[in-house]
Amino acid sequence: MLFLYSDNIDSNSMLENSLTAKEKIISELNMEIHNVETALANERESHVAEIKKLNYLLNKKVKFVLSFVFYAENLNFVLKISFRSFQCLMLAYRHLVLNQDTIIEEMKKELQERPSAKLVDDLRKKVKILQVFIISSVFWCSLSFTSY
Repeated sequence: MLFLYSDNIDSNSMLENSLTAKEKIISELNMEIHNVETALANERESHVAEIKKLNYLLNKKVKFVLSFVFYAENLNFVLKISFRSFQCLMLAYRHLVLNQDTIIEEMKKELQERPSAKLVDDLRKKVKILQVFIISSVFWCSLSFTSY
């Protein structure tokens, strides 16, 4: 029985040693898990910071591109207006150049149609003669009616 008791103590001792070794391994594994979790958390924070930085740079570039697009659209609008104005000016210039001879001819005709100073003097003389004739006619007519 002594033999069984010592075998029992030896097996208990072996079980305790085995249990202690397993607890030590579990403790080391827990420590390693903790270290891995800490490393992952630090890596995650690093990635989040990098993503925030990249988002900031992306937003900055997007704003720049949008402002450039807006500027380009405004410039395009201004250029279109300027081009349209230029086209209108060119059309007006062409019209003037092409019609310049016609305009000069019309102005010459208009100037020729205007009475000259001599013609105006002649017309004034004729009007005075007509006035005198009318006045004398009225006078003679009135005398002839009163005489009857």
